[in-house]
Amino acid sequence: MDKAVFHELVRRAGLTGYRWLRTTGAEDRAVLAPGLDLPVVVKPSDASGSKGTTLVTERAGLAPALAHAAAFSVSGEIMVEEFVAGRNLTVEVFLRHGSAIFSVITEKRLLPGPNFLIAGHTCPAVIGESARRRVVEAAVRLCEAMDLTDGPAHFDMILAADGTPYLLEVGARLCGNGYPRLTRAVYGVDTVAAQRDLVLGRPFDLRSEHACHGIIKVLGSPSGREGVLADVRGLDEIRTSPGVADAEVVTPIGGMVRPFTDSGNKLGYVVVTGDTPAAAEARLAAALDTLELDIKPS
Repeated sequence: MDKAVFHELVRRAGLTGYRWLRTTGAEDRAVLAPGLDLPVVVKPSDASGSKGTTLVTERAGLAPALAHAAAFSVSGEIMVEEFVAGRNLTVEVFLRHGSAIFSVITEKRLLPGPNFLIAGHTCPAVIGESARRRVVEAAVRLCEAMDLTDGPAHFDMILAADGTPYLLEVGARLCGNGYPRLTRAVYGVDTVAAQRDLVLGRPFDLRSEHACHGIIKVLGSPSGREGVLADVRGLDEIRTSPGVADAEVVTPIGGMVRPFTDSGNKLGYVVVTGDTPAAAEARLAAALDTLELDIKPS
């Protein structure tokens, strides 16, 4: 949860880093450190789920972004990081005795805007084999720096145009946003069961039973105001549709619906698979056309 410690771990592991600074509300919020130029990403130093995160491209936006980040920081500390251009990937590894016995790389499906909100993942990310090896090796090296030898870890990563992986954040746990549902659908691998068995000291197997293409869509409110979930229609129909591996609305009828400003405000998931990426996209579009979420103003 401490992003400054994360940057230090990246440096100690000998991985490629990028410029950053840590600041507090007591400091001048309109000044950047020497060598750290716009655009930058401003985020709380100790939050997750995209809370308080903003891409700042103009100096006038820096102070509001810092104030926004401070509202989500437990410690009051804020990170200002160099913006690294490239493909937004998520990498998950499951370790046994320090080796990655299972790994998956997905492309994030980010919502438009400056807040890096994750609307889902496309699996697997289409990258070359050499780039894939570099990405997984970087993840394993950082796990070594954390003394993590057994169990899961997931990484947010930018893959630059020259093939350099830049690690953004790490969680020494399974990835959120329904990610295990996606890996189970695409590879037939149950990482939740594997973690449970690891904790209980039981043997576990993460060999892939099959492989296809898949997408997980995180359901969020389309409204910018709070509301109440009045009805859900079409859910049973899409669950029985070809290629729909999982569909769930986790918010109960009558439950509060908040604007989708961070991953904690999700309403549910839809997971689809296909023999090709285009087939998976078509099945997702059909499922979303069928699903209706009736949200009334609160």
